Amino acid sequence: MDAQRLVFRSKTGFDMQFRFFLAASVAGLSLATAIATPAYAQETSASMRGSVTDAGTAIAGATITIEHLPTGTITSATTDGSGVFTANSLRPGGPYSVKVTAPGHPGATVTDVYTVVGQTFSLPIELSAAETGADQGAPIIVTATRIKGAGNLSAGPVTVLTSEQISKVASVNRDIRDLAARNPFATLDTSSTNGRQVSFAGQNPRFNRFTIDGVPITDSFGLNPDALPSRRGPVPLDSIGQFETKVAPYDIREGFFQGGVSNAILKSGTNDWHGTAFFTYSSDALTGKKTAPYITRPDGRIPLPSFESKDFGATLSGPIIKDKLFFMVSAERVRAARPVQPGTVEDNSGTPVTGATNADLALIQSIAKTKYSFDPGGILKTDGDKDDRIVGRLDANLSETQRVSLTGLYTKDSLIVNTTTGNTNLGLSSNAYTKPNKLRAGILNWNADWSEKFSTEFRALYKAYDSGQFPLMGRTAQFAICADPNTPNRTGGATTTNASLSCPSGTPQYIIGSGGPSQSNVLQVRTWGGSISAKLRAGDHNFRLLGEWNHTKTFNLFVNPSAGSYYFDSIADFRNGNAQSFSYNNAVR
Repeated sequence: MDAQRLVFRSKTGFDMQFRFFLAASVAGLSLATAIATPAYAQETSASMRGSVTDAGTAIAGATITIEHLPTGTITSATTDGSGVFTANSLRPGGPYSVKVTAPGHPGATVTDVYTVVGQTFSLPIELSAAETGADQGAPIIVTATRIKGAGNLSAGPVTVLTSEQISKVASVNRDIRDLAARNPFATLDTSSTNGRQVSFAGQNPRFNRFTIDGVPITDSFGLNPDALPSRRGPVPLDSIGQFETKVAPYDIREGFFQGGVSNAILKSGTNDWHGTAFFTYSSDALTGKKTAPYITRPDGRIPLPSFESKDFGATLSGPIIKDKLFFMVSAERVRAARPVQPGTVEDNSGTPVTGATNADLALIQSIAKTKYSFDPGGILKTDGDKDDRIVGRLDANLSETQRVSLTGLYTKDSLIVNTTTGNTNLGLSSNAYTKPNKLRAGILNWNADWSEKFSTEFRALYKAYDSGQFPLMGRTAQFAICADPNTPNRTGGATTTNASLSCPSGTPQYIIGSGGPSQSNVLQVRTWGGSISAKLRAGDHNFRLLGEWNHTKTFNLFVNPSAGSYYFDSIADFRNGNAQSFSYNNAVR
């Protein structure tokens, strides 16, 4: 096995990478080789390898007809001198029907064959009537589950979920991470500190890789908790036909990860029409507000702000031209403004900020509007969770040996974040920011069987990813006001002469205006790429050649704080415009 990598860097900061791989495998041997240079793409199709015998004697020249029943796609093969046949570029899933005809032998049909993405279905077929229990000369019909030795063979530990199994996974968030967590090597962290993130075999979650239809759609800059470019996953769960997770595959197409790899193969349309729809709803009116009395809630009542959560979506697939052209489209929308707990002590909120009062809050709001001419906002009540996802796929059978698929997806999510609110800090809505993720991608796959021994797969990708932090109420300077009760003239008169540069421990601090990290924070990543893979069977040997090209352009703006950040020792200092500290950063030529 040999691997070569060529990397070209232009003066504009673009990276152009070319990688070439060559692998050979020998039937009957178990050989795994690790390559330091990572591969770009991974499998999107399945294959089948079988044998045809009669009373243990190999039958050469038998005709194998493999039909994907949902789409009518036909793949043909012929057994060699050893009675062995191979079929590549098969659609994952099924059911398939495999028919065998051989002169001088009874015909045979194997039903209910289901393939798995990236795996080879082993199918030994015996045409002896004595072995199958059929009448002499009568056609043999048997299901794949009744054939000894029939089944999918994986290259390394892998967990695969079919669309039926996916529909049965309990996922309150309808998050693709709940599918990845089904792998025995996976751990799902749901803590509020890290968000929802999946790690495999104890590795850092950012070392994972996520692909759709075999092409990486991984977080392009590494800022998210794990490898996903969105908070719930870039595609609706109802659009996934098969979902696989791996931790140690030995295949030259696998790479760009040290933890685990997750691959979502989207559903394709069939000759039958299929559709699904769902709707979920929750609100404060449907949420319990009373518990047993305890120390901080003697009456047992828990105040809840008004909120409303809706999640709805639909999926539709079917034929455009029977047996030739098919489509699938799936969309989902989430509007789930979840309650945010912190507030003043009088608000009786779930997590009151120590010492923060409505009177101080109203005074600061008034000063900001009259002296500084901007609206500091109020206390955040919900996180403004929004999520839109839509994906579409076209599949075309150009011929019995040529198949093309085109996938397009769009996802955009955002969340209102206020990182300054804590035990003694109360950040108002002007200090919050929205954290969006926006992904657009197009994927082209072309599978071609040029002969029974030689096949190719070509892929092309375009991906645009945008993120950053954007002030909720517009870009301004940040103001931190300490409400120290020991500061002289706290609410009027001359300011203190013993000014400090930080708020004393345990003293409430009000923070308004856009936070420093969000004042200039923009990320844009554009990626173009392509790959071609060729498979050649030569006797008992299988050869694969892989070449790929990848081009990425990244724009990242981050200046903290580019609009300034002020600290005031007291509310009186804030009213009189006497800041104890000021910080400002910007770019220079």
